[in-house]
Amino acid sequence: MVDAADIAIIIPCFNDGATLKATLLSVQDQKLAAAEVVVVDDGSSDQATIELINNLQEHGCSGLANFKVLKQLNQGPSSARNTAIENCKAAWILPLDADDLLRPIAINALWNAVKEDSSRGIIYGKNIFFGGRSQVADFPQFSENIMALGNVIPVSALFKRESWAAVGGYRIAMNSGWEDWDFWLSLLEHGEKVYQLEEIILDIRIKHRSRNRGWSSSERLKLVSMLAGNHHDFFARHITDLLDRVSDLEHQRQTSRYQIIKNTLKSLWRRGSTR
Repeated sequence: MVDAADIAIIIPCFNDGATLKATLLSVQDQKLAAAEVVVVDDGSSDQATIELINNLQEHGCSGLANFKVLKQLNQGPSSARNTAIENCKAAWILPLDADDLLRPIAINALWNAVKEDSSRGIIYGKNIFFGGRSQVADFPQFSENIMALGNVIPVSALFKRESWAAVGGYRIAMNSGWEDWDFWLSLLEHGEKVYQLEEIILDIRIKHRSRNRGWSSSERLKLVSMLAGNHHDFFARHITDLLDRVSDLEHQRQTSRYQIIKNTLKSLWRRGSTR
């Protein structure tokens, strides 16, 4: 494609028919086009989504020349992203959730960052939350220390297709959650450099339902064990940061408990003194 960045935008879709059109419109509105756009329907059961996917598969998407729709049985976002990447040729990959919106400058800004320094392996910009609340998604500045405590790289970060292949892609076993954190850690272990743009390039929709919020204690423990097992050496290098964070949380918990007891006693004293 003439005047297009060598980037494939990959969009997993599971019952996202209500928002997918707006997401695709944001891709159409890019000042610099991506070379490819691949939507993977991950076994949607919602009839409106099924009809939209069928229509896109048959008629394509206006304004997107190299556009492809694939279907698979429901296997989760890791599998859907891997399927999309397996079916595109671009050297760089940009995942995009089917309910988020790219700013018109997104592809241009990301591609300029690649051209400035092709050794950069993970490139992302700033984000805005919308739908329920509107504010800058103020993630901490990237560092390996921070990544040991939690993921600070958004889903929509640009990475090299060859690096995805080198680390074995997104890990299917992580489909209950944290698949992005797991994948970014794999790329960091592979030696990829991280670069953050100053520009806001993505609007992230606030989801009323989130996989992360619905975990039981046993489900969370299972994911923690899987993540630690997948990246044992990484977390071992940052054990001091982890222990410091645990100590800080325990201090906050104890302080909070002390304040609750103190405030309760004050309230009881006031009641007693007014009798």
